[in-house]
Amino acid sequence: MVFFEIMPNTNPMLGAYRGVSYSASDAVLEPSYMKLQINSQCSNSECTTVELAATKRSAIMRIKYMPGTGARELRLYNTSELNGQVDATGSVTLVGSSKSASVFTRPESMNHHFVITLKFESGSPSLASLQVDRRRSMVSWTEEAPEGSTVVLHIGTSFISSNQAILNLDREVSGLSLEQIHKDGRQEWNKLLSRVSVEGDSHQSHDEVVELKTMLYTSLYRSLLFPRQLGELNEAGKEIHYSPYAEKGGVFEGPSSTDSGFWDVYRTVYPMLHLIYPDLVGRALEGWVNALREDPDGMLVQWSSPGRVGSMVGSMGEVTLAEGIVNGV
Repeated sequence: MVFFEIMPNTNPMLGAYRGVSYSASDAVLEPSYMKLQINSQCSNSECTTVELAATKRSAIMRIKYMPGTGARELRLYNTSELNGQVDATGSVTLVGSSKSASVFTRPESMNHHFVITLKFESGSPSLASLQVDRRRSMVSWTEEAPEGSTVVLHIGTSFISSNQAILNLDREVSGLSLEQIHKDGRQEWNKLLSRVSVEGDSHQSHDEVVELKTMLYTSLYRSLLFPRQLGELNEAGKEIHYSPYAEKGGVFEGPSSTDSGFWDVYRTVYPMLHLIYPDLVGRALEGWVNALREDPDGMLVQWSSPGRVGSMVGSMGEVTLAEGIVNGV
């Protein structure tokens, strides 16, 4: 999948280096929320802390920089284009796109568009020191508050356009706090995961039951991440998507599915979805039908990430569609 990265930095001498560590035991990692501290950015045992709460296409991120004065940066990595401006109130708006792919090559015409608004929750710097560097893809300022500054980012994304990214941002996080996004995301995931309930038997200890439940719900959560859905709602509220399957890309109507290797999941994930999540599998299969229609050869991609990956043989995707037909999806 196409992606970009956001990283706080308190040591400009490191330049573009982005290798940092965090303590997994101290981190909070949930399906739609994370909170962690960066071990290499600490002062007097207080470290830079990063929080993120996500929706389907947008997110709110809060970064509390470590105490102390000096240069501070917010760097973006894997961007192919970036424009930014600082307004009179000290708010920063960044609009850009990325062509980077995580594992496999992306379709040439596919971009990950994003819009980011940055506001200082505390420790606002002087306007004179607040700068946007397009060439190095970063925002920088001089920290003047000894207690450290806190910035809040509202992030909207789209595979269609920057205007659609703004629309997604307004729809999904406008007027909401990070805490509300976190609460809503937790409720949504709890509804999905609670469709399966388990109990231990009399021969198992409490710790054994907890371990088994952790394994089950972690696996169930990961299974629900794929296939990914590419659909976005336009201004009229109609679902559209950018197609990684059409020969020259383009925007089409309806849902679209991606990031699924049928060889691995046609006898595992999809039967599970039919059994427990028939509402979700219907949308996923409709997305695959659209992928088939958009493919120049009229063929279903056997492994998409997000476009065609030509290393998975067979026709297990057709088996998955046939299962949907038999089940009356």
